[in-house]
Amino acid sequence: MFNENQSDYKIIVCSDTPATVNSVMGNYACPFYWNQAASYYGYSVIFANSNDSGISGADEVIIGIIASYELPSIVGLKNSSGNTHFVVAYGYDTAGEIIIKDPASSSVSLLSHYLNNGYYVHRIYTYSD
Repeated sequence: MFNENQSDYKIIVCSDTPATVNSVMGNYACPFYWNQAASYYGYSVIFANSNDSGISGADEVIIGIIASYELPSIVGLKNSSGNTHFVVAYGYDTAGEIIIKDPASSSVSLLSHYLNNGYYVHRIYTYSD
């Protein structure tokens, strides 16, 4: 279990902007090739699951990754209209709520916010260096 005030977990950092990632990855940037990103940046994919219809038991999978590897995961969300959004899951609380960092909002901090508003998890990727 982790929270943003703890310093005992590892976060893999990429300081590239989206434009730089597009430049570095070229034809593999859009659509985004997750495994290629690992090799371009010198990381290894230690967990990958993708299912456009949704990942069954996604909450338990994400908590298991955080607990086992002590690494955050990139979580791909999708709604019935096909809109996608990505967040970083980096912790969970005692109630099993998954704590996220959301690039689109400084106020959204729980994955359940999206899951309760029509989104489902369709992709989980975890990298290690």
